[in-house]
Amino acid sequence: MCVECRPLGGRGVAWRLVCCVMSVLLASWGPAWADNVTVNCPGESINAALAGFDKQVPNGVSISGTCTEAVVVDGFMDLQIAGSAVLHRPVATEGPGASALVVRGSKNVHVTGLNFEGFKPDDYPRPVVLIERSNVTIVDCTIHGNVSAGLDIQDHSDVQVAGTTVADNGTGIAAGSSAHVQISNWWPDLSTIENNDHGIAATRGALVEVGLATIQNNRQQGVGASNGAVVNLGAWGWGELIITGNGADSPNGAAVGASDGGIIWIIQPTRIEGNHGSGAAATLGGELYVCCGATPEDTRIAGNTGFGFDIWMDSGLFFWGPALVEGNLKAGVEVISAEAFLAGGVLIQGNGDSSDPDSWGGLRVGDNASVNSAATVIDNYGPGVFISTGATVFFSTGTVITGNQGYGVELEGAATAMFTGGATATGNRGFDLVCSSGSVAGAAKGMHPVIGRQKCQTWTQFRGYPTWLEDLLGP
Repeated sequence: MCVECRPLGGRGVAWRLVCCVMSVLLASWGPAWADNVTVNCPGESINAALAGFDKQVPNGVSISGTCTEAVVVDGFMDLQIAGSAVLHRPVATEGPGASALVVRGSKNVHVTGLNFEGFKPDDYPRPVVLIERSNVTIVDCTIHGNVSAGLDIQDHSDVQVAGTTVADNGTGIAAGSSAHVQISNWWPDLSTIENNDHGIAATRGALVEVGLATIQNNRQQGVGASNGAVVNLGAWGWGELIITGNGADSPNGAAVGASDGGIIWIIQPTRIEGNHGSGAAATLGGELYVCCGATPEDTRIAGNTGFGFDIWMDSGLFFWGPALVEGNLKAGVEVISAEAFLAGGVLIQGNGDSSDPDSWGGLRVGDNASVNSAATVIDNYGPGVFISTGATVFFSTGTVITGNQGYGVELEGAATAMFTGGATATGNRGFDLVCSSGSVAGAAKGMHPVIGRQKCQTWTQFRGYPTWLEDLLGP
């Protein structure tokens, strides 16, 4: 209905029409706030306050004190929940237990400034915060102290997390069932995921994007993607994503891991360094992609006690830009029964253990793996590149292998090295190219292709092909 407007100066119907239109527009500009209430815990109920709201219009609730009820937000279209309160999971005397906050079937829910607490130990574990089929923003909160997940996001939910600490849970943030999670992605507010058993676990088609964050000191894996989930790691200019100190209880694992069809993108600026075990790993069909840095320092995988990258069992590692793989104790990159592409601009240096004469050095390739490399492999402890057990490495234009403390390129177990486009190995402490078994094609004449008195077979000799094929692969 339009407000009544009196005509001025004989303007009559036209004036009435203008007033009517203006009144409708003004009404549409302002939100139809049903209520904005305050709840003081203990003694007052958050659920009771929510029950008094019209769910179809914007509402707000401000909370203070310490609350111990299982808060359920179900079917709200626009809701603000804020305050300085502690929301503790209620004590369960029988199953299945309850979360401190459940958001279900809701849109535009904003949660700000709250401290959510769980239980350890717990006979009836539940996540501290559970989100299902909802659109939620969580800002400047703390979620901690739970035996199971701190924040569990499921069932096609879309959630943004910024400026929030998720700590000391079984899993810090769990995402599944095609959920979409952004953690300080396009937000200038640092989030911290620390001291959990697992930091971030994405599965079953979830998409998790991590921007300005620190993922540290989680006792097992820092970030994991499996069963078709995708995780994008990279701050895109807000600052650095830092993944460090993870894996103390799993020293043979990796800080970042893709498995069972999971995919992880490592995007600049990102640092994966100082972790127990490998920096990043892929197995059972997982894939790792590294991209978009302007210089190797933009994407740094360094100082981990295992491999920089450890790729196994039908998995893949693909560098689409520069990266620095440095100072990892076992080796820079290991590819076993898998495939890898190492673009120019990838720098593999200073890896391996100087106290171990059998250290793997820069790049280890085995068990029928296939690697295409234009990387620079320098100053590693052990061989620059070790190829074994039927594996093949194609060295392309831009490859530099020099200054390594073992052989430059070492082959055994029917392995193959193929050099094209001027790729070379020179200036290594041992011979530049040696074979105990295997074949070589296209090696530059300056590379010393012997170990003792045994000369490497050419690729054509090894497979019985006509020798004229060697001219096609020559230096």
